[in-house]
Amino acid sequence: MSRYFEAGLSRTIWISILLICLGTFVSSVCEMSLALAFRSVEIGKKVPEIRLKTLEGTDFTLSSLKGKKVALLFWWAESAEKEKRSLAVISRLEALHQKFKAEGFEFVSIIADPDAREKVKALKNQYGWTHHILLDEKREANAAYGVYIMPTLGLLDQEHRLVKALPFTHSLPDDAEGEVLVAMGKKTRAELEKERRPEGFAASDEKSKARTHLNLGKGLFQKGADENAREQLTKAIQLDTDCGEAYVYLGLIQLRKKEQRDALDLFQKGLTLDPSSRKGHIGTALALELGNENGKAVRELESLPDNQFDRAEVNYHLGRLYEKEGRKEQALTAYRKALQSIFKAE
Repeated sequence: MSRYFEAGLSRTIWISILLICLGTFVSSVCEMSLALAFRSVEIGKKVPEIRLKTLEGTDFTLSSLKGKKVALLFWWAESAEKEKRSLAVISRLEALHQKFKAEGFEFVSIIADPDAREKVKALKNQYGWTHHILLDEKREANAAYGVYIMPTLGLLDQEHRLVKALPFTHSLPDDAEGEVLVAMGKKTRAELEKERRPEGFAASDEKSKARTHLNLGKGLFQKGADENAREQLTKAIQLDTDCGEAYVYLGLIQLRKKEQRDALDLFQKGLTLDPSSRKGHIGTALALELGNENGKAVRELESLPDNQFDRAEVNYHLGRLYEKEGRKEQALTAYRKALQSIFKAE
């Protein structure tokens, strides 16, 4: 029976590691997507030339803006939702264009819709746009830059090298304004990052780091590397003092060393923060058993609800404790329930 629980714990750890790796992979993909907003242009490289007609039908080239910093927005208005998204970004950039044009900032928007000319003219008149509006009716610029998400923004330096590439997110209007202010020297990168990471977000970030140390500690504990596990679990608590699970695993380390009182104290701290912790209750029961307080240990396990996830381990330890106390029928019932839980899980 005990071998099953060791195997079960091992599976649980492997699933946790897999989820961590998946989370890391998803995070990496998200970061990669930002860099690939322009699929055909690398950050730091000069962007392809643009030769298109303006809304009024005159020729335009991007090179005509050489020596100026440029916000280059690809957008579409084929649906009400895409139009709404695009107009939110255009509104911010148009205001910045009017404000900083004299300081060398230009805003160029490109719409890849062959039937949009009259509609865009109406929007220009409605909102009083003064920036360069280009029609990419054959989607030549879109293809040259590798744009697939609408709207997508690129920020270019004076030599028209790509500095930032931002595909659509709901924060794009704010992100666009922040990046332009940094590019124009109106705000430092540190100031922008501080605004983007308010205290609440920073606290969330600390909790995320704590979770990483917690998972490392749990994995090391399962491998028997208790001192390394203790180090990781302690770091988790330093980053997040409400991390009840870290206290529980520290208690399990003390229990393994047969340090009963220390283990009980740590389990108590963990359960105060997370009263539903199954491991916390099981650990408490095992620590009480270590001190020959079998009756209290039984009551600790009996207090757990029957509908709690994975009752197998709970019933297994109850069976052992009942058996120690000579309560054979109750022991058999507990073992039977443990087996039923195992087969149900399988």
